[in-house]
Amino acid sequence: MPPMSQQSIIWINGRFVSAEAPAIRADDRGFTLGEGVFETLLASAGHLWLAERHHARLLDACARLGLDAPALPLCQAVSAELLERNHLGASRARVRWTLTAGPPEDGPTLVVSAVAAAAPPASVALWQVPFTRNERGALAGIKSTAYAENLLAQAEARRHGADDALLLNSRGELCECATRNIFLVRGGTVRTPELKSGCLPGVTREAVLAICAHANIPAQQDTLLPAELESADEIFLTSSIGGILPVRALQARVLDLAPGPVTARLAELLEAGR
Repeated sequence: MPPMSQQSIIWINGRFVSAEAPAIRADDRGFTLGEGVFETLLASAGHLWLAERHHARLLDACARLGLDAPALPLCQAVSAELLERNHLGASRARVRWTLTAGPPEDGPTLVVSAVAAAAPPASVALWQVPFTRNERGALAGIKSTAYAENLLAQAEARRHGADDALLLNSRGELCECATRNIFLVRGGTVRTPELKSGCLPGVTREAVLAICAHANIPAQQDTLLPAELESADEIFLTSSIGGILPVRALQARVLDLAPGPVTARLAELLEAGR
């Protein structure tokens, strides 16, 4: 981890600069309108985990927003250089690629950053918030820089002492959490909301489903209702930085096992592949 007195370095449109230096133009549409996308990747000992999958999702989001996406080799090379410049090459780090529409009459703005990543918690508590995901919205399934909706949901959950917010879609189906995808386990079968629920196509979500297929663990992408969480044997969340996070509580319900046996096995298999 870099010394406390050392300023973090970021990369923006071809320049390495201090993270505290003025870098974004005031008329950048990412700043004024929230018109942009981002990816957050885990780096461990200098290795970017699932960079190709993150870049594929970035390409899809850029195509939907009409943005010119950066090439994967550029993102990888800049990320590797930032990990070294910020003395994170041997550490667990969070790398972020942020692409905005940029100023009017100009090209997009690409910012790459790398900071130390804290160890994930042993388990998390969930709270179902009254807000909904619009599964038919223009931003459904996009990791957009217009993130205020997620932050408000997270703040509501934290007011109830929880770590993340559970969101339903406009049809009252399970969708996702404010910052993670959700899975449940019942009778040994792993289930997660299908993408048409409006959830983000999470990179770790995809990795878990691939692990299930390889390890012969029954898994389904379904239309799920919130009542199904009440009868679930196990519940867990996934994210790129946190990996697999067991859920210990949902509203007033405390789960007997966190992690349960299926969650623990999946976490072990996921970690082995990192």
